[in-house]
Amino acid sequence: MFIGEKEYTFALVNTAILYLRDPFDKTMGRALECMFSYAPFKAGYKKSLAEKVQFVFTTIFYVAIIPLSLTLFGVALSVDGIRQMCNKHRFTYLEGSALEKKGSLKTILTWNVCALFGGLCIPFGGMAPFAKRASLIARKIIDTNADLVALQEVSPPAADMLYRKLRKEYKHFYVRINPDPLLTLDSGLFIASKVKLNDPTVISLPLAGRMKRAFFSFHVNEYNFLTTHLEPGTSEADVSMRQRQVAALFTHVVPSEKTVIMGDLNIERGREFEKSGLASRFVDRYEGEPTATDHFIGKVDEHQSIDYILTTPDLKLDVSMKEAFNLDGRALSDHHMLIANLP
Repeated sequence: MFIGEKEYTFALVNTAILYLRDPFDKTMGRALECMFSYAPFKAGYKKSLAEKVQFVFTTIFYVAIIPLSLTLFGVALSVDGIRQMCNKHRFTYLEGSALEKKGSLKTILTWNVCALFGGLCIPFGGMAPFAKRASLIARKIIDTNADLVALQEVSPPAADMLYRKLRKEYKHFYVRINPDPLLTLDSGLFIASKVKLNDPTVISLPLAGRMKRAFFSFHVNEYNFLTTHLEPGTSEADVSMRQRQVAALFTHVVPSEKTVIMGDLNIERGREFEKSGLASRFVDRYEGEPTATDHFIGKVDEHQSIDYILTTPDLKLDVSMKEAFNLDGRALSDHHMLIANLP
């Protein structure tokens, strides 16, 4: 799939929307930084005196422009709503400047990078604002040399930052997957690929919270891929919702040979995975340490193993974990990345 006139127009409009949203996003992010000023995310990101002075003055500035921020954000919502009415694909395609890789797909990567919009990564992940982590996250991805990158919890502004930092290394990008113009809480899925993806398709999942959960499916050579981020939470209602979301997948997709599901499923390994509906059709290819932590929001001993690369039984591959956080607070994300080499 190569970018055409319509895709190019969508990309330009998407950039305009991001600029219109920017003052509101920064104001919201600054408010959350002030509200959670003593949160663990501060560890490892200590400010110098000059940075502290700048923080105070920019905070005053953001407060002063709140009326303008809200006005521009309203315009952005209106433009985005019109744009999405014309977008039948329910995703935005962006083209990088790298040469497309020919031949077989070798390495795949999945990672929840905790890049929620408007500073929500602070209370929900204990992470520093994404702008402070974007360059390091991009470098971590580039260093893996993965052919296919599937990320979760990537907001529209974060997707734009990552696209600009990765476009010299990757050819094909898919962002704003299953968009929601009202609050711009789309699925948060982000794809970067060195190889061409065939038949990219969005499969909406049952809605529980405000995020528009979805599966994103596509084909590369003989492989079928689905990536997603399922509903979080540990209550019975949360577990039941994830079961419904998995069931929704199987009403749309019949897993064929060489199918891969990758992403943050929010399903704990063990009993929940066995009862999820996935265990009877897919094999969990990761056996290792927990992949995520709540350490950075004060739940020191609560670690989870909820990130997956699943395959149909015929496709055997080794999955390894690449560390992305340290428990001293110097973290790129509250999740590690999983990476696998295909046969």
